[in-house]
Amino acid sequence: MLYCVELWPLSVTQQKQLEAADHKFQRRTRLLLKDRVRNKEVREKTELQKLGLIIKERRLRLFGHVLWMDDGRLLKQVVHWEENATK
Repeated sequence: MLYCVELWPLSVTQQKQLEAADHKFQRRTRLLLKDRVRNKEVREKTELQKLGLIIKERRLRLFGHVLWMDDGRLLKQVVHWEENATK
């Protein structure tokens, strides 16, 4: 479900939809919907992080890799182009 998520441009609505789907998948593994358990409790039982935290972590990891790349690499040039365009 999170293949290349660090590159996806997500709106708030799309992120909420992904989180809802993630909660639904977690509930399928342990609980029934009729159990009326809060999402926080489901995450504690499954010992999984929030989807938003996973996405942020992956984006930061990718950004760290980009910072260590040679200046000639296309991805690094794109990042610097974006920085220069906003200044």
